[in-house]
Amino acid sequence: MTMQMTDDQRGAKLSLLTVQERECLRLVGLQLSSKEIAGKLGISKASVDTYCNRARAKLGSASRRDAAQLVRSLEADIARPAVEPPAPAHLAADPPAARIALLPPIASLGMLERCGLIVGGAAALTLAFGMLLSGLQSLNDAVGGAQAHAQDAQVRTAPRR
Repeated sequence: MTMQMTDDQRGAKLSLLTVQERECLRLVGLQLSSKEIAGKLGISKASVDTYCNRARAKLGSASRRDAAQLVRSLEADIARPAVEPPAPAHLAADPPAARIALLPPIASLGMLERCGLIVGGAAALTLAFGMLLSGLQSLNDAVGGAQAHAQDAQVRTAPRR
């Protein structure tokens, strides 16, 4: 069905859905229950069910699983270029670089996980700032010591009267 649609038609079909409806259907596609989706998105189970039912009705799907598959295929068709350009010769032999994510997408975190991320970030920044201040204090002490040493040397080498 999606093979015969143009990119504009696919985009129009997807534009019927809200961000929440699409996210819920993506998670349904990952075989998560409404309760699990609710925990990940920080919303109630009833809200998840409402979003899935609205999306299913908008797409004309018989079930939420069918709607999830349709969204996945529509998004994949839009993301895939019609004709992939050939890779430049100097890049063709190199394997693609692995993408490393330090954190999962924020939208996939629950409220408690988001709070933990904020507290952890604040603790890391506090530690980094403390280390910066400690380094500056050490540098200040070293400069002060060098200045004192230079003054002592001047006093010792100065002619006495």
